[in-house]
Amino acid sequence: MYSGEGSDASEPWERLYDVMDGEGSFEERARRALALGAQVLNADRGLLVRTDPDSDHWKAVVSTEPADAKLHEGVELALETTYCRRVVETESQVTLHDAPNQEWDDDPAFDAHGYHCYLGTPVYLDDEPYGTVCFIADEPRAEFSTNETLFAELVARLIERELELKQHTAEITDKTNLAAALARVLRHNIRNSLTVIRGYTQEMGTDAGDTDYHEIVLREVDTLLELSERARDLEQILTEDAQPTLTDVVPVIDEITDAVTAEHPAATATVHAPDEVVLPIRPSFERAIEELVENAVRHGGEDPTISITVEPVEDAVEIRIRDDGPGLPEMEQTAIETGETTPLTHGIGLGLWMVRWIVSRHDGTVESTVTDGGTAITITLPETPESAEQTGITEITRARDQYKAAFDEASEAMIIFNDDARIVDLNPRAATIYGNDRHELLGREVADFLPDDYDFEAAWATFQEAKDGDDENVENVVEFVGDDGEKRVVEYTTVPEIVPGQHLMIVEPITGTEADSGVYEQIFNQTYQFTGLMRPDGTLIEANETALEFGGLDRDDVVGEKMWETGWFQQSQRTREQAREAVERAAEGEFIRRDLVVSGADREATIDFSIRPVTDDRGNVRLLIPEGRDVTERRRGTVQ
Repeated sequence: MYSGEGSDASEPWERLYDVMDGEGSFEERARRALALGAQVLNADRGLLVRTDPDSDHWKAVVSTEPADAKLHEGVELALETTYCRRVVETESQVTLHDAPNQEWDDDPAFDAHGYHCYLGTPVYLDDEPYGTVCFIADEPRAEFSTNETLFAELVARLIERELELKQHTAEITDKTNLAAALARVLRHNIRNSLTVIRGYTQEMGTDAGDTDYHEIVLREVDTLLELSERARDLEQILTEDAQPTLTDVVPVIDEITDAVTAEHPAATATVHAPDEVVLPIRPSFERAIEELVENAVRHGGEDPTISITVEPVEDAVEIRIRDDGPGLPEMEQTAIETGETTPLTHGIGLGLWMVRWIVSRHDGTVESTVTDGGTAITITLPETPESAEQTGITEITRARDQYKAAFDEASEAMIIFNDDARIVDLNPRAATIYGNDRHELLGREVADFLPDDYDFEAAWATFQEAKDGDDENVENVVEFVGDDGEKRVVEYTTVPEIVPGQHLMIVEPITGTEADSGVYEQIFNQTYQFTGLMRPDGTLIEANETALEFGGLDRDDVVGEKMWETGWFQQSQRTREQAREAVERAAEGEFIRRDLVVSGADREATIDFSIRPVTDDRGNVRLLIPEGRDVTERRRGTVQ
């Protein structure tokens, strides 16, 4: 179990950042982070879980358990039978160190699985509930400390950040591929068709009596019109924001098949399916099936024979459309399966591209198989799409610039400033934190938002040294005042020279803003201990409600003050000196713990007082966490 004491206190935190910043896929890095969390928290397993309370669904997306274990990756349970349901219901962290002795012995989760120990933290994706990061142990243990719940919170936030990045990257890739597909397909097909139109129209000018030319022109014009219609359909599908609804797809496929064969009397189509197959689908699903059946009829044999098979498989449903035509060209197979486009894989149109995008929006896959007997295209759709509620895609125009999309959609506040320390760009999140419209902030000096007593010149000199040398990014904690008058304490990281003459600042609120209410309420306000957060010089940044209520104080009475000058430490000059000495030693990296007598609103109390330094990856103390536990009665009993 990790106590947070001693010279190695920061090691797990550093290792966690190293893991999440390391090599590998999202799943690999998340698995390593969960394994580290399980080790630190003395748990038997760690999981990233996807939850859906509407369907009572629970799925282990990433797990540290082996494939033959009970809670292996991919396992699905009823949410009602898990402790995670309490996290989802309360939207807050849930801790259990000994479920039966905490009156959870009749809980459905304990009845179903018998786990004594659980620490679960909510995870959000695009500000919507996604699931939980949870750590589970078979046997009971001591109560979780504040340090341990803070560490679990950090694991969840880092995994949440990477989950958002994964989704945004996928969205940007899809939109970029779409833009490339549209550009290449339209450029190729329109150019070729217009060339034919121009040539035959010219011939018509010299031989107006040949009506065959008219037919060729009309055919090519019709091709352009069809291509234009499909391009429009594809854009509508990509920007569709309708949520999936549970639907029996069998009658949908039957109706589409009947309609297509009615238009092509020479074609024979047969549907092989169970009586009922229910899937969560969007309105665009029908368009994909129609396109595939229509494609099979058009490119089948002389009297095409089409077979449509709907087959439930494990956790998914396969829909297979088979024709008896000459076979799908290899380039078209690559295009429909990967969504990638090159100058040689522009395809003959947008129909199959449309299918690929629709299936992708359903979290499904498309595969094609070509034999001497024809082509079979198989769509596989999951019964419960992992990202069904999170795959809304914004304007297609953002695909023109990947950097701008990532910048605008980032959950972190990002500011770009120049060599004169003036803001040249910022994302919407930064505008919110700075308390003004983006356009009103452009051109402002960074120093405009800092308090008068902040030594900006010294901070700027440190940044210049990092910029001019080979040092790593500059990190610090500072309080600033936004244009809305709100004081905010933030942690910032500067990245020099992202392009010549321009530098990036990433800003994360620590407390006092709407962004952090979930995290810090858990850390500070849901504990019976006195807990705070302060700078290395002893200036208080935050204090929890327990400490404020004991002292009869308001937050404004203590935030911004030196800890030893606050009302808690006015019992005597000796108490103030002891508190100041403890801060000075902690600022040097030492963990401090001792008994102190402090003043409350209506009584004095003896507290088990400690200060834990929080360091960065270079060992510099960035924050101090003071904590106190009321031990008055215990000490009094010892004396007696």
